[in-house]
Amino acid sequence: MQPIKRAVLKFPDAREQTLFLFRPEQTVFRWAVDNGRLLDGVDYVTEADAIAQLRVLVEHDPAYVGVDLTVYSMEPSAADRAAKRITGRLFRLMDDYNDIGNPARETELVAQIISEETNIDPLMDSVQTLVAYWFKNRRAFAMALYPMTPEGAPRDLTGDGLMLAVIEAMQKTAGTTWPNLTKILMEPVSTIKMASKMPTPKGGTIQ
Repeated sequence: MQPIKRAVLKFPDAREQTLFLFRPEQTVFRWAVDNGRLLDGVDYVTEADAIAQLRVLVEHDPAYVGVDLTVYSMEPSAADRAAKRITGRLFRLMDDYNDIGNPARETELVAQIISEETNIDPLMDSVQTLVAYWFKNRRAFAMALYPMTPEGAPRDLTGDGLMLAVIEAMQKTAGTTWPNLTKILMEPVSTIKMASKMPTPKGGTIQ
């Protein structure tokens, strides 16, 4: 019996636990630990119910405080699908050396397979448009999330970090660099007010 979903629990102490969702019957879904033991012995009617209940468990059970839950599909990834089609074509070519044809044409066909399975070009175009929009409104987004301070306009460090990760991934995929963008995101914070020096409502300071 093949699993239909995989869930990874990442604990604060760096431990990881993998769960698998099985479907032994049409309306029976069960979570099992990676060693095959059932997680809770509960049969769920739908896949959505099983996933929702797992999220409730992680969010409310004291044993899972600080645990990060990610649910993955068991379907092949885009890279796996592309690799399967490419190797299939290579094996067909190896069966008949006379069918190799024009190497340039074969390269085009492989590139087409990768494009079809990964959708990489439209994805990159969409991400670049999103990045441009985010940078155009970066200051406004930060001001909408955080109040003004005596030092000036606020800065969304979490947003900067997430966008930096996106741009670094784009650079690797595109084989180019965007130093002007990464420079902005990696600018150091000029002033950090320590909590121990922050004023309290009564005029004292937090120690």
